[in-house]
Amino acid sequence: MSIQIAPHMARKRLVKDTQGNIIDWLDEADGGWIVRGRNVVNKERWEQEQQKEKDKKEAAMAIVKQKVDENAPDRTVTPAVAKENLAKASKQEERIDKMEEKLDAILKAINAKS
Repeated sequence: MSIQIAPHMARKRLVKDTQGNIIDWLDEADGGWIVRGRNVVNKERWEQEQQKEKDKKEAAMAIVKQKVDENAPDRTVTPAVAKENLAKASKQEERIDKMEEKLDAILKAINAKS
């Protein structure tokens, strides 16, 4: 008769040194000792973990190297574009200032009548 460990009671322990090297790695729920005293004990599980890390790196690189949609707007800002945006903003500010002057004149006229 085999003893089964409840998942919430399974011990996992990973001990690393200050440089990040694995000293001990224990996973009671899945294979027992993987690394013990800096030596790989469970070669199969070690290779699985190495493959997982490799897959994560490949996925991250795939995201970085994604093909950019040709219809996507260009987000690079050149000095000419910056000047153009600044000119547009100043035109908007002038329009707003003119509107405020008109509203002030209207309010003065209304206040003068009352």
